[in-house]
Amino acid sequence: MVKIGPVRGTQDLLDVRLEKKIIDQLTAHLLLHNFQQIQTPIIETLELFLRCVGQETDVVGKEMFLLEPRDEEKLCLRPELTAPTFRAFLNSGVQSGPWKVFAHGPMFRYERPQKGRWRQFEQFNVENIDAQDITHDIALISLLDRVFRQIFKLQTYILQLNFLGTASERQLHRAALVEFLSAQQQQICHTCQVRMHANPLRCFDCKVESCQQILEQAPLLLQFLTADSQAQWQQLQQALQLLDVNFVINPRLVRGLDYYNGVVFEFQSMALGAQNAFCGGGRYDLAIPLELRKPVPSIGAAIGIGRLALILRETGLQPDLTLPPLYLILPMTAELKILGLMLARQLQAAELRTDVLLDDCSLSNMLKKANRLQAAKVLIIGEQEAAQNQIIVKDMLTGAQQVVLQAELLQALQ
Repeated sequence: MVKIGPVRGTQDLLDVRLEKKIIDQLTAHLLLHNFQQIQTPIIETLELFLRCVGQETDVVGKEMFLLEPRDEEKLCLRPELTAPTFRAFLNSGVQSGPWKVFAHGPMFRYERPQKGRWRQFEQFNVENIDAQDITHDIALISLLDRVFRQIFKLQTYILQLNFLGTASERQLHRAALVEFLSAQQQQICHTCQVRMHANPLRCFDCKVESCQQILEQAPLLLQFLTADSQAQWQQLQQALQLLDVNFVINPRLVRGLDYYNGVVFEFQSMALGAQNAFCGGGRYDLAIPLELRKPVPSIGAAIGIGRLALILRETGLQPDLTLPPLYLILPMTAELKILGLMLARQLQAAELRTDVLLDDCSLSNMLKKANRLQAAKVLIIGEQEAAQNQIIVKDMLTGAQQVVLQAELLQALQ
């Protein structure tokens, strides 16, 4: 037999109950907050991410899955959902915001595989597009904190905040940061030497310990905020405190994508190891890279479903995933299989979890299969029972059994 495994850095999920439960709970919570569910294609144009995410980011420069073109159009598998959601906003003809939407599905990044980090991963995105007021930032961060704390019962996560200011403030900080890095050019890693000219703010993302020590002395963006930005930053912190949202300020938190401005945030858990962020986001405006006539200020976040599921498993906080009891129908002859299917359809219509054993085997083997399937009860149809419109109902836990009429089966099981 030729054995072919999954692509390196991907995984087969043979039980998706936890992931589905997470998505269902997030969906229910967001619907209560008047968010609308949307769906965008997995395949997008490469141009969308080159413009929105940034050509110098790792996502575009190293991690994109490009599709071999058959014509002039260059396509890729989406690495994130914010840019596609914004594109959908523009294409849909929505005239005004806020446009409060969420979506989930697979993303693709050519990353080095490690714990909680896969090349195909499930992500849940929340976006509030054309949302000007800083209160939208406060509302989204507070919403996410309540979800993690109250719905998923997480206790050991940390919310990190930073404020990236306006484009003009970042420009002033950039000049000071480049000057600082230039003086340290021989001591910083090659990646930081490249980023120093392309996108110096990303140097704060460097994981090399020696670079981290050097960047401890680097000028911080918070030092370059104007009075207006300072007022927004203070308003955000004070409001989150009033809403009982615990956070720590990390002035070196920059996130990995170019489109962020204003507040950025990450929810981190020590249960994940080095790659500890399971949710992140911030404020952004894609009007400039997409050459729009007016600003479209927005706020969004992405939740890694795989990482959140991993946290719940590692910390013993999995929600109840118990399946309803299974009722297994055992037709004893080939002629009775169709009757078994008819009875199964009746039980399934009443929302009872039901299956039929359709392979020819003895009663003892059928009962062994029922045990392996963890059936609560088996419904045995023999020739004699079928002739009298009866069924033997056997409890697989106690061994007790009774004979009931087919017409009274549903009542007997409920």
